Amino acid sequence: MSAKGSEWTDSANWIDPYKGHCSWQGITCDSNGAVVELNLASNGLSGKLTTEIVSLPSLKVLDLSDNDIKVS
Repeated sequence: MSAKGSEWTDSANWIDPYKGHCSWQGITCDSNGAVVELNLASNGLSGKLTTEIVSLPSLKVLDLSDNDIKVS
């Protein structure tokens, strides 16, 4: 997803190279570290959601509502 992360309302830990993805704002992982939820609703995202989202096979919840996200 290319969504202008520097302009997000809350992008806690997304650009910190010392933080794992399970600590990123809006990410929920299972006990194995697989992303099961991506919740970035009302967070000032804009751009395109790409087909790379399928590389998250354990994803059960995707909430990008109230953002300016397009599907490519």
